[in-house]
Amino acid sequence: MHTFSKSKLLSLRQCPKRLWLEVNRPQLRENSDAIENRFKVGHEVGEIAREIYDPAGVGELIDINREGFARALQRSTELLDGMVPVFEAGFSAGGAMAFADALLPAQRIAEMDPPAWHMVEVKSSTKVKDYHRDDVAIQAFVARAAGVNLASVSLAHIDSSWTYPGQGNYQGLLKLNDLTEEADGRRAEVQAWIAQAQRVCESEVEPDHPIGAHCDEPFACGFYAHCSRNEPAAEHPIAWLPNFGAKAQQLAKQGVIELKDVPDGILNARQQRVKITRWMGQFSLMQSGPRQTCPGMVCLHFSLILRPSSLLCQSGGEHVLISKTAFSSAFINSMKKAGLTTCSSWTSQATTPPRDLPTR
Repeated sequence: MHTFSKSKLLSLRQCPKRLWLEVNRPQLRENSDAIENRFKVGHEVGEIAREIYDPAGVGELIDINREGFARALQRSTELLDGMVPVFEAGFSAGGAMAFADALLPAQRIAEMDPPAWHMVEVKSSTKVKDYHRDDVAIQAFVARAAGVNLASVSLAHIDSSWTYPGQGNYQGLLKLNDLTEEADGRRAEVQAWIAQAQRVCESEVEPDHPIGAHCDEPFACGFYAHCSRNEPAAEHPIAWLPNFGAKAQQLAKQGVIELKDVPDGILNARQQRVKITRWMGQFSLMQSGPRQTCPGMVCLHFSLILRPSSLLCQSGGEHVLISKTAFSSAFINSMKKAGLTTCSSWTSQATTPPRDLPTR
């Protein structure tokens, strides 16, 4: 019997074949820069969350890389008897294992009750997304199954209206959303996911699951090259079109895989620009406008459509770390002259931001 991490169960939610490959053929995965960059941004926001929720610095951080799984789980349980914030506390129960971004002491209902906790999952997005709800449901299920007395369960994300006041003060950056009732109401769903994951991974045969829009939702799958190896190769694939996953899948069923064959009538203005620039082998830089984010700072949001020999990189309203290798030296120099770095979309009028954070 497998004990599934939260990330494995979220992989199942995206695609059963992805879970099977992660467990049985992990060497086939090809991680992109976007995946690595997402982890980096998440780590940065997690560090700031610890400063926000533990300003006195009295909390405990579980370091799984240094302590190992067994000791991390043991120490997490030991710290439940205390009354200080605990970060990255891990629990294993009910066939799953998960690590909470933050456990914050809560008011006990009765004096004889065990210590109560507010559980907070921290995300670098600017709103609650559907897969976040799955994430929190799994986290709450595992914690309660392990005996944690949860007073509430919340998801914290970036508040896009927040302005950095300076002096390293990040209070107000994160916005809390109480998902306690919703998460507790999905226990049966989580149990069903765990049972399904067991069945998927017990199979000796790779699941037969066609590629489609789910390959990029909510995140690009590192096994796409493996799964699409027998698919007809397109010179200019329609996958380059932004926010086109469902329609791309419908067109693929009709045998349409080339960008030039996509009817203009089903494309919005942005998709039409992408079709023209990508098909013609050009790149364009589209600016959605400046937005004041903190004293002396202006953040510009960009979508980048690169040459066919390069990867498609789009911000989608959020920071995406950009690889220098994707651009010519001339384009890199022009970005620098404009005040842009290859790590973010910040331009500086007076100073540089202390952290590379998503702003929308």
